[in-house]
Formats: sequence, structure tokens, C-alpha cells
Amino acid sequence: MKKLLLVFSVAALLLVLAGCPSWFPPTFPSDGQKALDDHPIQDVLDTRDATENDIGATIAGVITYIYDNYLVVQNGNAGIKIFKYGAFAGTTLKRGDVVTAVGTVTYYYNNYELEIDEVSDVEKVDEGFEVDIQDFPTDTEINESVGKQYNYELVKLTNVVVEEAADTYHNVDVQNGSETVTIYSFDSDVRDWLDNLSVGDTIEEIVGFIENTYGWKIVIRDSEDYTDN
Repeated sequence: MKKLLLVFSVAALLLVLAGCPSWFPPTFPSDGQKALDDHPIQDVLDTRDATENDIGATIAGVITYIYDNYLVVQNGNAGIKIFKYGAFAGTTLKRGDVVTAVGTVTYYYNNYELEIDEVSDVEKVDEGFEVDIQDFPTDTEINESVGKQYNYELVKLTNVVVEEAADTYHNVDVQNGSETVTIYSFDSDVRDWLDNLSVGDTIEEIVGFIENTYGWKIVIRDSEDYTDN
């Protein structure tokens, strides 16, 4: 009988506690998530497009790519390039870091950029984050409208066929359903792979960000971003 009473007492206590949230410690978003929530990239891009003028802004994003002159960051389904000549050569920042950045948002050669004045305008607030990789729609070419929509977002192509082999600049055209998409890379190992593709080869999966670099392309970051059949 005592054991039965104890069970009922514990059950009753749990019911009481469940109705009293103050008994449980509140949960808070991480520093990185709070920064991402407070400084969405898409809102800034919408404001820039509405005014058609460069604007000062603070953004937050997860680093998906690092080059000497820029970072590519993504926040939800919006991306941007954080740019300053030579600013990120030898940086300790890495993919998955959440950063905030203060600068001027421009639309430069069909790409969204946040131009910063100093390296200190970029601040790391967290690490270990991942971003959603969107499936790029089949039967879709990358024109300016589509390019703006997906600019600097990570996208994925699956089971595409090489339509035209690499040119002297390592550009390869692949068939995306009824449309053609160009893939490219700044990475030397990926360029070697691109140069050795032949017309008719099937590529099981490609991940990259969309950028206008002498034409709209999906830029493959490194050899982890593709899978051969």
C-alpha cells in the first residue's frame, strides 16, 4: 500500500510541476542562433532591391566557403559574399562558423556583396553550424532572376549528364533536365576532375553555391562536393 501511495504521490507531483513552468529552467537560443535570428540576410537583400541603392547593414550567416578576398555566408535560404581584398588570407575562421558583419550591401556584377572596411567588421559568434542545401529545380536554367534568388546559397544537382566537356577555363556544361547548367570551381583538385569529364558522363551529385563569375555557374567548393557514378 505504501508503495502504491508513493507512486500516486510522484505522479501527482509531476502533474503539478507540468502545470508550473517556473519550476523548469527556461531554454535560450545559442549565441549563433540568436545572431542569425536577429540579423537575417534576406531582409537586407529585400531592402536593397526595393531602394535599388547600396545600403549599410549588419548581417549574420554561417560560413560555407572561404577565399582570400571573401567569405560566402548563408542564413536560412539567403546568402551573400562578404568582401575585402586580402582580408581572409590565412584567417582562422572556418566553415560552420557563425559570423556577424557590418558593411555596405551592393549588387555588383549580378552578385550580392557586403563590402567591409576592416577585418574587424566581421566577428565570430559561434561555430559548428550547418546550413540547408536546397535541391536545384530540374528543367531550370540559371538566368538573372534565378541567380538572384539563389545567389550564394548552397544547392544540389543530382544525376546530371555532361553535355559539353571542359573549356580552357574549366567550365563544364551539364544537362539539368531540359536546361543546361554550367559547373565550375576555384579548387585545383576539382578543376582536374572537371577537365577529365567526358560528354555523356553521369554525375550522381553536385553541391555548390550559385555565383555570376563570367556567367551564371554552380561553384563546387572542393572534392567533397561531388559524387561520381
